[in-house]
Amino acid sequence: MLEGKELTKRFGGIAALSQVSFALPEGLIVGLIGPNGAGKTTLFNSIAGAFKPSSGQVIFKGKEITGLSTDRICRRGIARTFQVTRPFDEMTCLENVGVAVINRARPVSSPWRDAAYETLRFVGLGNQADLEAKRLNLIEKKRLEMARALATEPSLLMLDEVLGGLNSREIGEAVDLIRKLRDEWGLTVFWIEHVMGAIMSTAQRIIVLDQGKKLMEGTPEEVAEDRRVIHAYLGE
Repeated sequence: MLEGKELTKRFGGIAALSQVSFALPEGLIVGLIGPNGAGKTTLFNSIAGAFKPSSGQVIFKGKEITGLSTDRICRRGIARTFQVTRPFDEMTCLENVGVAVINRARPVSSPWRDAAYETLRFVGLGNQADLEAKRLNLIEKKRLEMARALATEPSLLMLDEVLGGLNSREIGEAVDLIRKLRDEWGLTVFWIEHVMGAIMSTAQRIIVLDQGKKLMEGTPEEVAEDRRVIHAYLGE
């Protein structure tokens, strides 16, 4: 579904990404891990259009999307969440998701309010539909962030640290939701995460970045046992 071919992103003389290549099969949950500063969010930004890669290509469903604007990439079927949630605070949850619904590529077949509510209900925010976004707690804001992304009707969902700051019960609920996105919605999920227990038990493939370079790729079991990965996280 998604390919990166030797993606490089430089900021001045610093290469935040250096010739990173990967391929995401359709219908899988693929994890993206690495120490802080490894280039994970830079890779997401390069895919989603927030950054234009310095070199390399991004291919989505067989067509190149390198350097397209964020809105055009979203309309092609790629949606993402952000590590720091930024909802429209003065708008209700329903209105927040409604913004995504009315801007999706395919015309809405039902009233936008109905479509927005169904998405909120799926992520567990049906009862908060008329609540202003600024009144939500952390887990609820993360769910709203996911609902806004889902409301664009993506085929690929990119999640950026959706478990950060959650307790063990909330993490379990969020992981169940991510599995439902694959199993019930048929989405391909590309997921940055630092909660290793959760991503290792959920993702089917793991890509590891370190200092802007792809360190390895494999199953969670292969990654957990790789000495290069252990060294990148723990040092000598």
